[in-house]
Amino acid sequence: MKVCVVSPFFVDDKSISRPAFVRDTLLNHSNDVVVLTSDFSHQLKRRVHFDSDKIITVRTLNYSNNKSVFRFASHFFLAIFLFLKAVKISRGIDVFYVTAPFAFTALLIKIFIRKKVIVDIIDYWPYSLPFKKNYLTSPFLKVWHFFNFLCFKMSDFTISLSSTFLSLAKVDLKYQILFGTNSKFVLHHDVSDKKISILYLGNIGELYDFESLISLFEKYPEKYVFEIVGSGDRLDWLKLELERIGVEHRFHGVVYCENSLKKIASKCHFGFNGYLKTNASFSYKALSYFSYGLPIINSMRGDIFNYVEMYNLGINYQQDSNLSLEKAILNYDYSSCLTQNVRRFFIENLEQSKIEMKIIKVFEELYD
Repeated sequence: MKVCVVSPFFVDDKSISRPAFVRDTLLNHSNDVVVLTSDFSHQLKRRVHFDSDKIITVRTLNYSNNKSVFRFASHFFLAIFLFLKAVKISRGIDVFYVTAPFAFTALLIKIFIRKKVIVDIIDYWPYSLPFKKNYLTSPFLKVWHFFNFLCFKMSDFTISLSSTFLSLAKVDLKYQILFGTNSKFVLHHDVSDKKISILYLGNIGELYDFESLISLFEKYPEKYVFEIVGSGDRLDWLKLELERIGVEHRFHGVVYCENSLKKIASKCHFGFNGYLKTNASFSYKALSYFSYGLPIINSMRGDIFNYVEMYNLGINYQQDSNLSLEKAILNYDYSSCLTQNVRRFFIENLEQSKIEMKIIKVFEELYD
């Protein structure tokens, strides 16, 4: 089977990229895969280059501000350019795997190329975008929703890691498939008579609810240790706040060495999955924490919130309430069985081989 993976901002790292995970899964099961993407990184805001003739790029407009009109102009033209390139390389392609929110590209491929199309809803625009409805935006948003509806209706199969997104898609042939990775379980020390150590792993940016943690640390600085792995726009601000409070903390920078990450994670009791505003329902951040066997402190709504409650995988709190995190963590009864809950959940729902088989099943059933 030959598959074309159409992803607007492809990242060649399956540990942080769903399309890369799907591509590698297909390759591992003896399929031929070509990737179609742009030459611009949405995350880095710069041009990118791939050293592979199996990753084909198209030119698009660059932008520096996520809220600018240039961004949406760039996305619109990119959707068209990806479709036109898909037409050129369509000979011999059996299945197109297209990631949404670029659902318009998938719709054009299905209408004009008439090949099998699998849509993977990574994010559901405009539902998850912070647009205010008014007399100017409402017609535009209705048209956008209509094209999404057509895309999901005409595609041969729709998958997503989010049950909420699948519900919005309103299609019959759909399948929820979570993220997957290998386990990196480490031994954790008991929380009794010790400080509670919290790990943050990832981008230190505007989406994450550091304010709730700062508020908690400010009241009880003697009770916590904060381990931070990563960098971002709010790094300097976070350093100043933690130093002002006097809570014990360590900045490790960006760490790629797995043994070093395991050593840091082994000192921690929780991973922090606090978000300010997001309509996502499962994060790569949570996947990373679970892969180390760490329970999480979570404010993300949707599937992950329900999993935490149902399987006792950590602490849920509401980011818009100053006392929510404080009450949740101070009243939480931490025990060694918590890490066992996380490990069991990971093995049953997130372990790489099981996610791979779910992905392969969708492609093979569609191709057959």
